[in-house]
Amino acid sequence: MLDSLKEIINPEVILSISMDDHSLLVKEDGFGSKIKKLKILSVPADSLAFTLDFKSNVNKFCFKQLSCYVNPKNGCGVNKGCDLVLISVKEGKCIIYIIDLKSGRIKKKQSELQLLNSKLYVQYLFSMLHAFYGKAFKNIIFKHVIVTSDNRNVKKAPVYSAKFTKISDTLYRNKVVTVKNGEARIHFGAL
Repeated sequence: MLDSLKEIINPEVILSISMDDHSLLVKEDGFGSKIKKLKILSVPADSLAFTLDFKSNVNKFCFKQLSCYVNPKNGCGVNKGCDLVLISVKEGKCIIYIIDLKSGRIKKKQSELQLLNSKLYVQYLFSMLHAFYGKAFKNIIFKHVIVTSDNRNVKKAPVYSAKFTKISDTLYRNKVVTVKNGEARIHFGAL
């Protein structure tokens, strides 16, 4: 199934998962980013990772937005994409992590739009997988995660409650990481 999805996705945006230590390295080159590299540890073997925030040195216009058919001046969020989509298949379930890296305070509305638009785009990819390859997952679970270096973004909550934040209809989890020299680590299970 993931091999068919790889055929649909542009190879330039696919991120490699190390077979040696099952880790994934996500790079962020945005101005002012404190998290320049995020290493995700213990990524399951049956996983696929790609970015929706690719910047090409060769073709600057191709990856400017998720679709060239969408008006680039539209400010409603239809041009927003997250840093990472990580798809993991386990026991017949397809778990799709929509992950964005944030260094400063989270702008809630913008973050919601990024998470939502990224989810819609992934759903579009899965509809193509079904239409052109005849493959479909019956049990798809979306998880939205914002990895941040700023613990002010995390709402204080009792230890026993689920640590999710809800903005409009999008539930997402904040995960605070410690950044040293622009690098941070997080275990896959913490997502």
